[in-house]
This record gives sequence, structure tokens and C-alpha cells, in this order.
Amino acid sequence: VTDNIPALVGYFDREQNCLFSNVRARQTAGLDKSASLKGTTLRSALGKAVHAQLEPYLPVVFSGKKVRFPVRAPMHGREGYFQANLMPDKNLRGEVVGFYLMSFNITALKQAELRLAESELRLRAITDNMPALITYIDREEKITFANATSREWLGLDPAQVLGRHVQEVSGREVYESRRPMLARALSGERVEFEARM
Repeated sequence: VTDNIPALVGYFDREQNCLFSNVRARQTAGLDKSASLKGTTLRSALGKAVHAQLEPYLPVVFSGKKVRFPVRAPMHGREGYFQANLMPDKNLRGEVVGFYLMSFNITALKQAELRLAESELRLRAITDNMPALITYIDREEKITFANATSREWLGLDPAQVLGRHVQEVSGREVYESRRPMLARALSGERVEFEARM
């Protein structure tokens, strides 16, 4: 079963000796699928750099708790990203006698997140340098984006307006004068108007 799931699976005792690993884990560790695991430890299977990322979580799993965390590891000459899960194995007395390590390759997801973050940084750089106040208002009329011009025009840092209702930021009088236009925009219409502030 474990050889057919898209995950690296291993079992280690309290001394971090490897007692079981599935085919994917053996391949990643450079072990032949029929080779003996005798002498294979968590450190030798993962390498020094990856083991160092797991080490802070070992006391947690040995205390009897599950733990999940991201790991960066080399993969085919590039950097890969994995989600590691440590699960304690307890005997009938509730003592932790070892742990399971299950790891999933999340490189594609992480790369997509990094591309999105880069895209957001570019958008922020563009909007922060425009001489216009730009905000994004959601259906609950809360501000979810504001460019740097809000600092100059409203005296508020962009982070200060995020998650706040438009009325709370603009004041009741301004909000009431803009409310009909806001409702039209939220119903899908492009709205343009002039106003004094």
C-alpha cells in the first residue's frame, strides 16, 4: 500500500534508526528497494541539511504529539519543497516507541505561491507609485487592498485600512454620499463620478 501512495514514508525508532521505508523514500535516500535498512538512520537517509530542519520537531513527536511543517530539500538538481508529517507510535502503555515520517512533494504548490507573491509585489510597486488612491472593496464593503497614496491622502498607512469598513475609514458623511455608487459598482456596473473632499 505505502509503495503506491504519492508520499515518502518511513518508520524510525527512538534512536532514529530506520526500520521501514517505502519505495519512494528509498529512491530519494539513494537506497536500493531490496537493500537492508540496517545502519540507516534518519540523518543518513535525509542528509545533514534536511535532518537539521526536522531536528527541532523531534522532541514534539517524542512527547506524543503529531507535528507538520515545511521542508526545503534538493530535488533533481533544483530546490524542492515538501510537507513533512511526524506521527508518534505508542505502545499499549502510551509510551512513544518510535515515529512515522510521511512527506509529500509540494514543490509545484510552493512555486505557484512564490509566483503569486512576486506578482503581488509587482502590483504593489506599480500601484504605490501612481498618483491615485486605489482601494479594493469586497462585498461586505471592507477594504482588502489600499495603495501607498492612502498615507498621503487619508493620513493612514495602507495596513491600517485593511479589513476595515469603508464608512469607518472615510467617515459617515462621505460614505453616505458614495453609498449609491458603491452599491451600483458591487452589482457589477462600472461607475464614474466627481466629488469634492
